[in-house]
Amino acid sequence: MSSKSRKKFQEEQKKRKARKQELKKKQNQKTKSKTKIKTKTSKISKTRGLIREKYSINSNEAQSVVEKQFMNWVVLTLVGANNLPISNSYCIFYPPNSTRFKSRIIFDNSDPIWNETFYLGFSAFPQKLQFEIWDRQESKDAKIGQSIIELEKITLDKIQTKNFDIPELNASVTFQILTKKYQAMRSKENVKNLVQSVLKENALLEETQSEYTNSEESDHKHSQKFSSDLSSKNDFLNRIEELKRKYTKKNQNENENSLNSQMKKLEIKQEIKFGIEEEKIDTDSKSPIETRNRSRTQIGKGIRPLSRSQTKTPTIIQSNFENGENENFLENKSEFTFNSDDDKSDSNFKTSIHNNLESDLSLQKCSSKLELEFVYGYKGTETRNNIHYNENGEIVYFTAKIGIVHNITNNTQRFFLAHSSQISCNAIHPNKSYIATGQDGENPLICIWDSVNIKLLSKFHVEDSKGVSGLSFSSDGKWLFICCYSESYPISVWDWENKEMLAKSSTNEQKVLCIESNPIDPSSFVSCGISHIKFWKFTENNKNLSFKEGEFSEKQKTMLLSLVITKSNKALTGTKNGEVYMWDCSSYSLEKSFRAHTGLLLSICTTDSSTFFTGGKDGKIIIWDEKEFQPISKIDSLVIGQLRSLKHNENGKLITGSNKNQIWEVDLSTNIAKPIMISHGDEVWGIATHPKRQEFVSVGDDRTMLCWSGFTHEMLTKMTINGQPRSVTYSPNGEMIAIGLRDGGFVVVDSDLKPIANRKDITSLLTAMKFSSDSQSLVIGFSDGIIANYRSQSRFRKSWQTKISGAVSAFDWSINSDEVRATDGKQTTVFLNDRGKVSSQNYTQINWLTDECEIVEKLHREKHFDSTMCCLVATNNVTPQLKVYSYPLVNPDKFQVYLGHSSDIPSVRCLSDSHVISVGGADMSIFQWKIIRNF
Repeated sequence: MSSKSRKKFQEEQKKRKARKQELKKKQNQKTKSKTKIKTKTSKISKTRGLIREKYSINSNEAQSVVEKQFMNWVVLTLVGANNLPISNSYCIFYPPNSTRFKSRIIFDNSDPIWNETFYLGFSAFPQKLQFEIWDRQESKDAKIGQSIIELEKITLDKIQTKNFDIPELNASVTFQILTKKYQAMRSKENVKNLVQSVLKENALLEETQSEYTNSEESDHKHSQKFSSDLSSKNDFLNRIEELKRKYTKKNQNENENSLNSQMKKLEIKQEIKFGIEEEKIDTDSKSPIETRNRSRTQIGKGIRPLSRSQTKTPTIIQSNFENGENENFLENKSEFTFNSDDDKSDSNFKTSIHNNLESDLSLQKCSSKLELEFVYGYKGTETRNNIHYNENGEIVYFTAKIGIVHNITNNTQRFFLAHSSQISCNAIHPNKSYIATGQDGENPLICIWDSVNIKLLSKFHVEDSKGVSGLSFSSDGKWLFICCYSESYPISVWDWENKEMLAKSSTNEQKVLCIESNPIDPSSFVSCGISHIKFWKFTENNKNLSFKEGEFSEKQKTMLLSLVITKSNKALTGTKNGEVYMWDCSSYSLEKSFRAHTGLLLSICTTDSSTFFTGGKDGKIIIWDEKEFQPISKIDSLVIGQLRSLKHNENGKLITGSNKNQIWEVDLSTNIAKPIMISHGDEVWGIATHPKRQEFVSVGDDRTMLCWSGFTHEMLTKMTINGQPRSVTYSPNGEMIAIGLRDGGFVVVDSDLKPIANRKDITSLLTAMKFSSDSQSLVIGFSDGIIANYRSQSRFRKSWQTKISGAVSAFDWSINSDEVRATDGKQTTVFLNDRGKVSSQNYTQINWLTDECEIVEKLHREKHFDSTMCCLVATNNVTPQLKVYSYPLVNPDKFQVYLGHSSDIPSVRCLSDSHVISVGGADMSIFQWKIIRNF
């Protein structure tokens, strides 16, 4: 290398080193700036508390030290849109050359409703706002349309509703707009609080004005003067109190009537329509303010607590149990009104009512019973071909111990309840009416029943077996072919009407997965399983049962998972490799094989025409030509897991069930599928009912939380959980849901399933949790006796922690949320104040919102319970029994037992004093029971 080239090389190396050093300096500067920002934010967070203490300002003002502040604000509420194309729509709006704001996504809707409010702050008031409607897509989002909001034409300090047209779509978007110009700088939280307070005052003003319109003219003039002279919030509240006193004096004579007349006038009627609970109150016997307090939502179990304005002294009630008047007394015990002159506590009223009831109920049996109304579940695991159409077009399937006849048109169910263990398989008679069901367990029971009138036709036990794995009726319906779990996997032929076994044979210890009768020959059928297929023949004269082994090579031997026999005397089997084997039932030989699916082929069915259907692990349904064995069409839009059952009816409908315990029906004319039954795909552990609406949520090992409508019996929403949930509870105001996880953590979401908090401070097993009466605190108990309290105002950070002697089993909060009591596994109750210390207050004088700790002490053998106004339901982790006691609980030894679940019941809850919801754990089902009172 020459000297010149060496010099060039050295110069280049120097330049490279200089560049590397410059890059290192820049990186160091970035890391230093990041650390400075972190230290600044930490200093700011530390100084917030000092600022509050030094200047005595509230949290919102202390937060405004850090938050951005503006003088010009636009409060924009995106209400909804009309006539959009069906899409996953969301809205983006922004002023020119400024920050963009995005709404939430509304899926599969042409008329989306957002009802989402945004607070936009500006240093200089913008003249226009641009908004765009977008469609959320898998690859890239597409803009649907756009328009402009001209803020110049919006009147200041006045809420206005505006419709903005999107010309290219012939659609419109609705906004509510409020523009504010303040004289001082304000933060977003400050503006939000001010706007909400103004809205509340306006709403309360309109409410009071409407309530007093039917009073005398003087009151009406006074209310008009009041609305015109309103100048401040204090003046507003003072005038309401004056109107209240004046109104109550004029109605004093009406308020002194007897209790019975007041009960007829003041009657809370709960009308439930599409999951919404509305309370209507007759205001003739009370003032508007009192009736508003009287009708506030009550969450507690048992007797609902009264407001502080109502007092303890009740009018004497003459209860005649012999004449049946106790029925109305029990049913309406939360709707009494009282006359008193002073303000006293609610606890004495509650104890007086309990005393009156205990004196008369001590000789009474439970005054309510349960009736199964709806089952959310389907047995889609460890079984196949278990959904059938009956002659009425209803679908018949099973879950737990219950056979279900489901009317798809009106979404109602009828039930067959004769089984004593988990149902494992079923079959349908050629008349499309009779159903055979078999169960698990020693000497299993087999029932034949009519699915049209739910009538038992025959039942018998199969001895020396551990369960029934397959059933099939002969083509003439005379015999029933049965395959059982045993060491030799025996197959038997039964005269089901006379309950007589005609023949029995072994399969040489080869596990049988499917059994199917021949539609042409009533005396023949086929069974298949792991590496075998057998063609059976039953001779009625000598009661002989024999078989011929199917012939195929060693390479072709595999697990046969599904089976069907066509009218052309061909047997079609599905393999674990996704292939279809076609067998000749006369020569017992394999004629043809072809690939149909990727992975397991789990279900196959035929039609009256020359077509058949296959469904597999890949979730696809393929329609085949039976003659040419070519696919006609494919349905791959179902994302519901492995398809384990397929059945076709004459109306061009196809019903399918998956291993995720879901049932869908496909219209073959359009290939559009609709859900019939959605349920959990794994064990169900927790249940919680909404305090205000006819809704409830459930959580399970499939890591999902499902929200259900108890009125329409449909799934409303679904949420995926990062963890294994074990329990769930609503806040008393219905605005939050807390989900307890197996590892000791918990998740809190709002009513729209948006996350609020995700905490894991303790690693013990979570055993109990409950929100306080004001929904501001969440107390959680653990298996090692730890009790921790979390505050919603601090995004559910832990405020205090204590420990008791044993595992926490139940909580009760006081009505004022100042005290909480907890019960451990030894039925010992501990009383704590809101700081986690042992309460010094006399607990007998505390008015508790619920009485779960008292029930634990009386029903120490039960682990899960809930109560309504008329009954107490309880269960334990040992037997799958649901027990119903009278409420208030007097005699723990008197109860009714209800069966149906095949596994232990880990949770039970009451829904709106009209229904009971129970979950079956390992049977993966949710039962909705209707409460029938005073039978």
